[in-house]
Amino acid sequence: MTNTAVLITVSGPSAPVLRRGPIPAVVAIQNTSAAPAEVLLPCPNPNHLRFESSSATQKPAGPQENERTVPIAIAPGATYRATYYLNRYLTFDAAGPARVSYRLEVDTTSNAGTPAATRGDVVAQGAFTVELVEGTEEALREALSNRAVGLRSKDRRAKAEAAEALAFLETPLALEYQARMLGIEGLEVTGLEALGRSKAPEAHRLIVGMLSHPESGVVTAALSEIDRLRLALPREKVWPLLSSDNPSIRYAAVDWMASHPDPRDRAAVTPQLADPNAGVRERAKGYLDALPR
Repeated sequence: MTNTAVLITVSGPSAPVLRRGPIPAVVAIQNTSAAPAEVLLPCPNPNHLRFESSSATQKPAGPQENERTVPIAIAPGATYRATYYLNRYLTFDAAGPARVSYRLEVDTTSNAGTPAATRGDVVAQGAFTVELVEGTEEALREALSNRAVGLRSKDRRAKAEAAEALAFLETPLALEYQARMLGIEGLEVTGLEALGRSKAPEAHRLIVGMLSHPESGVVTAALSEIDRLRLALPREKVWPLLSSDNPSIRYAAVDWMASHPDPRDRAAVTPQLADPNAGVRERAKGYLDALPR
């Protein structure tokens, strides 16, 4: 986009940060024009934001299929800031200074809300240096506890940033705070995915336990993590889902069983042929017809 009305910068923390803790990077978008501007800046942003460093191991940060965002209005002369965390993108193996390069692509509308509105992508590229320190276990616990306060925030943006700060940490100390997300509305799936990145048996137990959640999106996410991690899941833990009041959960149960066929399911699934939901009835019939007799 030429003659853009916005100036984009990305900066790292001004003070040293713990290598194993949340490592923030702040995106600042300044509207340098005399007219309103709008930008699309998802958070998280694995599709359009990249970080690289020779001092770190790259993580597979994207793509994200369901990217949800709304236009952010920036008044003339104003600056919008968003905090991202390098932990999603990079793993730093040692303390010391680390140079981090970035590339950010932002969908921008100049003269927003006027007949002269123009829309295009603005690309910002650059680098900054992060000073990483090892720190003590006590210092790390304090840093994680401070971030976790935001998980209960009534501000959706603060809540999401706190979850992002904790979700990609690899220290075992983060498990406690990632597990808290399972009991916070809107953060359950983030918590499941965070626990899915852990090798701890307790994390895997918590994932399986979320099959009892009343929201279908959470149950589906739990089943997905169970499959991705190849966790042992007794069918007896899935059968009760067929009695859920939520038809989407009943469908998810039949669908999971159909993906892992077993003749033992016949007795549990047969009643779903009379399920009040047509989708569940059809999925049950398809599965039962495919089972060997």
